[in-house]
Amino acid sequence: MADEYAKVWGPPGTDTWYAITIEQTSDNGRQSIEASLVVPRANAWQLGEARLSRIGGRSPEDLHFRNQLYLRIGMAAVAGGRIEAAMKRLILHMSGSPKPSFADAEDPWKNIETKLRKAALTLSARGADVVRLLDWGRANKIREIRNDIIHAYWWDYSGVGITRGRVHLDGTSEIIQVTPEQLDEDCQKLLVYADSLDEAIDGKWLSIHLPRRKAPQQAED
Repeated sequence: MADEYAKVWGPPGTDTWYAITIEQTSDNGRQSIEASLVVPRANAWQLGEARLSRIGGRSPEDLHFRNQLYLRIGMAAVAGGRIEAAMKRLILHMSGSPKPSFADAEDPWKNIETKLRKAALTLSARGADVVRLLDWGRANKIREIRNDIIHAYWWDYSGVGITRGRVHLDGTSEIIQVTPEQLDEDCQKLLVYADSLDEAIDGKWLSIHLPRRKAPQQAED
């Protein structure tokens, strides 16, 4: 793959140094990315596994972009945690245990989802709403969306679009690029799923209710 790029002088301590242009299509928020590529001694490498930095350190534009990106990643992380907690509560509620403990439902997301579906199907009509929620989550690839956000290596620099490297358990890796609108849509799906699962356990689990916020007083004319 390195043969596709024009070789130039490399800094001390590096094996090879290439000037590259990564051409991307604009319809998915992708763009042409100009960068330098340092290739150490290795039998094989993929862009999805590469690390990213800027010569001279981060610019003010990089910091602004990073802050905006982190807001979205943080939203996804919080929603993902709420989804897992809601699924555990539903599993424990359906088990009928007099002393439910989260430790009894602790597992990776995929296993929790499988356990919840099995428990809901066992309850037949009473678990039908939960099965429908799980079907919606599967159809909208909620687990995949969450994993691609939380387990990614984000290119948190300006000028590279919304880009991340993703290495999978089977050893493959890829570059994932989306528009800001697509990332917002993914985050919104996670929030909707979290709210829906949480509502399914409403009234059946220990809950904390914060006091109502008072409406701000209108300024007098």
